[in-house]
Amino acid sequence: MNNYSNKKFISIDKNHEVEISIIENIAWFNINKLEYEYYKTFLYLLKDIITFFSENKIQYIKQYVIDTDIEYFKSSTFLKISDNQYVISTKIEDFIKELINVLGIQQV
Repeated sequence: MNNYSNKKFISIDKNHEVEISIIENIAWFNINKLEYEYYKTFLYLLKDIITFFSENKIQYIKQYVIDTDIEYFKSSTFLKISDNQYVISTKIEDFIKELINVLGIQQV
């Protein structure tokens, strides 16, 4: 693996798009497009992303969030970078749990 790479993930129905930038063992995660009503194809896309993380030995996920989203990141650490923007850092083993929480997906 190179020290730096970018990859864009687009769902099969084109309703979701996620961009990943990898620097060493850290992946910067950015959802560019998300259509909530088509959640099944988002889950398939997420499966591909998690496989990509595993293949690239990712240990941490980082992302930019606004202050109103901080409360949903229970297992992550954060760094304030402006009045209402933060960088969130999540261990890979906590990422799915955190993402489910942030997106408001009900767990059974």
